[in-house]
Amino acid sequence: MTFLFAFCVTSVNKYSGAEVRLKVKTGTIINAAALFYLMMPIIIFAFGWLKTGYACGITAVLLAAFFFSLKEMADVDIHFDMKQVNIALAVSILVMLWVGLSGIGEISFQNSDHEIRNAIFRDLVQNPWPVVYHFSGEQSAQALAGHDGALVYYIAYWLPAALAGKLWGWETANLVLYLWTVLGVLLGMYYLSFFLRKRLSLIAVVFFILWSGLDVVGVLLRRYQFITGAHIEWWATYFQYSSNTTALFWVFNQTVVPWLVVMLLLNQKNNKNILLFYALCFPYAPLPFIGLLPFVAYWALFRPADLMNESLQSQSRFLNRLRAFWTQIRPMLTFQNIAVPLALGALISSYFMVNSYIGNRYHGLIIFIVNSPANLLWCYFLFCILEFGLYASVIFPSCRKNSIFLITVISLALIPWYFAGVNNDFVMRASIPPLLILMTYVLQYLFDGHNRAAKAFLVFFFIIGAVTPFNEIYRSVLITSGDYPDRLADHIQSMSNFKFIKDVGPFIAIDPEKSVFFKYFGKSIPPK
Repeated sequence: MTFLFAFCVTSVNKYSGAEVRLKVKTGTIINAAALFYLMMPIIIFAFGWLKTGYACGITAVLLAAFFFSLKEMADVDIHFDMKQVNIALAVSILVMLWVGLSGIGEISFQNSDHEIRNAIFRDLVQNPWPVVYHFSGEQSAQALAGHDGALVYYIAYWLPAALAGKLWGWETANLVLYLWTVLGVLLGMYYLSFFLRKRLSLIAVVFFILWSGLDVVGVLLRRYQFITGAHIEWWATYFQYSSNTTALFWVFNQTVVPWLVVMLLLNQKNNKNILLFYALCFPYAPLPFIGLLPFVAYWALFRPADLMNESLQSQSRFLNRLRAFWTQIRPMLTFQNIAVPLALGALISSYFMVNSYIGNRYHGLIIFIVNSPANLLWCYFLFCILEFGLYASVIFPSCRKNSIFLITVISLALIPWYFAGVNNDFVMRASIPPLLILMTYVLQYLFDGHNRAAKAFLVFFFIIGAVTPFNEIYRSVLITSGDYPDRLADHIQSMSNFKFIKDVGPFIAIDPEKSVFFKYFGKSIPPK
């Protein structure tokens, strides 16, 4: 597979010397591809899970939003001379290798988190939609016997590949999942490169892959043993901020789309699509969706509006403020910003709420559940310094007046205080958007900053932090290239093979026919 950007060469109009001229602007093709990437899985979900009327309705809303939003998206056109085409091919190969080593598509070694993901993926391929399990006494523990269960999880990311698997089998499903991930990462890289340089940047892509906090320093300070190839990101005991490579290798289904949505939002010059992009993140990754909220709120309220130069003269100060507020929010009152969030908010929220286990899991301030508050505070201090504080302190003098940068730092400092999920998933996943935004500011400073000492510190921190993604990549290369019969984490096979509610709780809703979603919106639960 060649890099997405290089496919624009198929619309070549004229080639002379080292210059390629295109009939269609590259940025228009990329914007259309990004919207397609975000919307297509949701349309597949609609026809697989919803009653026909609702499926047709939400599809019509998304298709209309596609055309309305495309003309309002930022111009991200990159001129492809031969140098840029060569960079595009190099980036394509690099991303294909990176995704290949992640375990996606069963190409290489898979970390333990793939056990659940492979089981979910196989059930989506092999079972009718919506996926429903009928638990019997022979297959399951007594607590589940006689109950129905519905797969209720963030499944949207798998659906294009699962649909291909229904048509052509498991191997095809894995191939499509791999290619779908490569496409999503490449789209994110395009928007990242444009945001930073207005052209493709191989350096930015390499930096993205190797970006991480200084986990190895935390390991040594906590006096843990460092092992080459080990997963080292839990050194702070209570918290983890995942590197980009770790996120892709462990939780790709909650990672690729938030990366793309963040990059789309960073590149926009107005708010005409802001709520559309934000809403499209929700079906894929609710926790990154929450982590993105402070940034969307700021852009919605304070990003300069198209009409801010209008005269606000009035006899009433109150009317002045009211008119200013209206001038700010008026650009957001577009079809795509209203219809899509309302439609997805109602349907996807009701789908996620089918699983009552989600609301019953412990969540709250972490200070109330730890045995040693002193140890928590020490870990928190080191965690903030090593995961984002060193980077932020170096670029702070140049970014101190940048509100998005300040929101980023504040978010990363506050997120660890809230605990939710079996393994504190909230901290690991809600941090994905602010970590990515911090990375763009660091890269921006490396490209455009003037303080050589500051750049040297950033490069030094980056090299130390790169030990984390190196370990993840090294482990995959070592096990994939060796004679390891269990390199694939694919032993569960199906979610129906679990025997206890505590195992299936985060993924399977018991007795789903009682829920609002399946009563009113979803297809009927098939009989036993």
